[in-house]
Amino acid sequence: MGYLRDWKNVISNPLNFFNNLDNNNFKKPTLFAIKTYAIAFLFSFLIMIIKIFFLKSSINNLISMFNIESFGFVMIIVAIGVMAIFIFPITLLLTWGLLYIVAFIIHLGTRLFGSKEDFQKTFQIYSYSTAPNLFAFIPYLNYILIIYSIILLVIGIKKVHGFSTLKSIGSISILLIIISLIIFLSL
Repeated sequence: MGYLRDWKNVISNPLNFFNNLDNNNFKKPTLFAIKTYAIAFLFSFLIMIIKIFFLKSSINNLISMFNIESFGFVMIIVAIGVMAIFIFPITLLLTWGLLYIVAFIIHLGTRLFGSKEDFQKTFQIYSYSTAPNLFAFIPYLNYILIIYSIILLVIGIKKVHGFSTLKSIGSISILLIIISLIIFLSL
């Protein structure tokens, strides 16, 4: 029940939530973010399976185009399931690593704006600001979820680092600049 309580509190009362962060704790926020993404991944997978069942006639047409026998549909479901079994742990491992990388970049931004708080606090803020992503599996909701995650991040940085709203946005902008540079340089 700790996860659901924390999720509800960070979503409904972020000022109070970020004001009462645990000291010296990486484990709890890490598990919170990983659970959030794991639940979203599992629901996304289930929705994909449901879509496949609803699109069974389209898939059967596709199967018949390639002269696959009638058990082809079952094989597609099995193949997707096997892929998910392998992809799921890799996704969680990448999520774990990216939590630290993104939090570190945000922390650099807070340092540039004069914060004296340690990395652990920034990491906690970022991890808990992933709470809206629990519903990332719902189509067309992603943009709203991203905006609310950023709002939670701004509130957390403002509260914990003692910044103004503008400084909080500025410290997050460092992350956006770095991500934009990476994307631009990779083209």
